[in-house]
Amino acid sequence: MKISCPHCDSSWSVSDELEGKRIRCRKCDKPFVIAAPEPPEEEEEQEEETPRPARRDKRRSPKRRSAKAGIAVWVWIGIGGAFLLLVLIGGAATAAILLWRPSAASPPGGPTASTPGGGAPAAGSDVSAPGGGAPVGGGSVTLANIQKLRKGMSEAEVTALLGPPTEFVKPTPVGDAQADRKMLWRSARDPSLFLAVLLQNGAVLGAYGKVDGRDVFLSLETPPGMAPTIR
Repeated sequence: MKISCPHCDSSWSVSDELEGKRIRCRKCDKPFVIAAPEPPEEEEEQEEETPRPARRDKRRSPKRRSAKAGIAVWVWIGIGGAFLLLVLIGGAATAAILLWRPSAASPPGGPTASTPGGGAPAAGSDVSAPGGGAPVGGGSVTLANIQKLRKGMSEAEVTALLGPPTEFVKPTPVGDAQADRKMLWRSARDPSLFLAVLLQNGAVLGAYGKVDGRDVFLSLETPPGMAPTIR
């Protein structure tokens, strides 16, 4: 490479390995450090004139932002519409349930009672249960009417006094051994309340049960014409 003395401006060529080392000038004999050669001014000017590539603007364009915002708005509108539709369907179903009433409801707590002989009770009637109820056929199961029950009464008289029974059941072999038919009234509000009247040849043989929390008992050994005991 070519160097020049900073003291006398004399120049000559030396090996590139001497770059950065201290030597003496061949002409003036003064020491100096060999500096790295400076690049030509033309190359620097060319580098300065070379235009830099334009940086890509990473910021999202307004069109892209507006498109994504529009999609998000439509998504939320769809979710809100689906929720509103579910609310309307639920409200309509609830209103239909509240407004619906059966045309002919069965009495609560059990099946419709049969009249003596197996027929259905008269239209508009309802089985009265122990503990109170609407009279049926002029009678209902109340403590006052039970006190009018007498041993030897016919099945028709019992029905007129207490109303049609909830059901007719087969007498048990042990407790109802002498009876051939049993009339049974059950409470729709409280299963523990009931009244059973035992019949033999169509006449009252005995009775037992619990009405309005009171025990009712008419013994099989009670003479005819006697009223049941209420405790």
